[in-house]
Amino acid sequence: MPRLDKWLVKEGHFSSRQTAKRAIKSGHVTVNGEPAKPSTNIVDSDSVVIASAQSLDRPVGFEKLRRINEAFGSSIVEEGYVVLDIGSSAGGFLLYCSEVGASCTGIEVSEVFVEDLLAIAGKHENTSVVIGDAFTISPETICPAGTLDVLLIDVTTTPEGTVQLARRYSQLLKKGGWLVLAIKTDFHEESTQETNTELKEMGFTDTKALVLSGSKKEYHRVSKRR
Repeated sequence: MPRLDKWLVKEGHFSSRQTAKRAIKSGHVTVNGEPAKPSTNIVDSDSVVIASAQSLDRPVGFEKLRRINEAFGSSIVEEGYVVLDIGSSAGGFLLYCSEVGASCTGIEVSEVFVEDLLAIAGKHENTSVVIGDAFTISPETICPAGTLDVLLIDVTTTPEGTVQLARRYSQLLKKGGWLVLAIKTDFHEESTQETNTELKEMGFTDTKALVLSGSKKEYHRVSKRR
């Protein structure tokens, strides 16, 4: 008897166990009319019902990047762009970039996401994945300086750590390229001035803040390289 999350992937309802688990835990999957757990064992006679499987079969980052891009007139990620995604997690940013028609390389340190990320890279020829620590990887091994149209950084670290990564990889951006930072703290204009100053020192301009959810300790800084 297979687990429910594995069964959903095997039957083609979801592309990964991560997205299957999220759908189950959020109550979008029922077994015999009752809420279930990812570990629920399934037999042939069970009735499994899935609500809106297509929209659920995407990591949460997909919707996040879509909203960020649309907030800027869909000009951040465009068809043909070259993108580096630092902190790929389950691959939501990678999937969004691929759907738009951009080429994207993801960097992820956690082995938890390796299976999902390699599956995404295997299905999308314009996507690749590097498993490693972005704080220690040499940027020039990813691509030559001045190559990127977009640099996305969404890593679970301090605001200072996020800025450190921006400083480390900003050389890879073209002039006029976009930088999108996920800052893992509450948004307060007065407390973000230091981040703005550091970005200016790195050669970024037109920095804007974007809050996607007032209930989450996270906001985004979007800038362009001079």
